[in-house]
Amino acid sequence: MFDWIIPSVINIVYSLGYFGIALMMFLENLFPPIPSELIMPLAGFTAKEVAVAAAQASLKKLADKYGKWITVSSKDITKSIEWFDRAGIGNMLLPSFLFYTTLGSALWTCLLTYSGYASLYTVRVS
Repeated sequence: MFDWIIPSVINIVYSLGYFGIALMMFLENLFPPIPSELIMPLAGFTAKEVAVAAAQASLKKLADKYGKWITVSSKDITKSIEWFDRAGIGNMLLPSFLFYTTLGSALWTCLLTYSGYASLYTVRVS
């Protein structure tokens, strides 16, 4: 029975968006075989997609309005988003992102600190 319910719920939520979520939650109350455990995570995922799309649209509008001052256009933003998607970075999980960002920042900070220390040591010796 669940072999056809789960794909149907996913298709309805994706095709109808927020209306599909509301419809599926309503139907879940009438027909218990529809699992709300499936509907609500899809709702959260859909909301995340909408929030990201809205943030990108706002950033593009801001770039079009003030782009001459910050030398960024909406085309630049679109190209960077496409590049991140092609490189797979756009789908990086938060723990991985935090790990690699911390590692890179630590290495960069150590390099800068050492270069400052080495230049100071060179100045004192000369």
